[in-house]
Amino acid sequence: MKKRLATLVLLAAAVFSLTACGDANCKHDGCNEEIEKDGYCAAHYLEHALEDAANALGGLLG
Repeated sequence: MKKRLATLVLLAAAVFSLTACGDANCKHDGCNEEIEKDGYCAAHYLEHALEDAANALGGLLG
């Protein structure tokens, strides 16, 4: 009986872990590439990182 209960608990945990995953594609509108970091593909992550750096630099200079 303990083995059956343990098996059911492990099966439930596996199902929950598989369904809990978020999107597998970039969150940029219209992009279907796989996620690299922070929800973006490599190209869009670089784009957002550069925008953030430019905004930070603009704040320091302006």
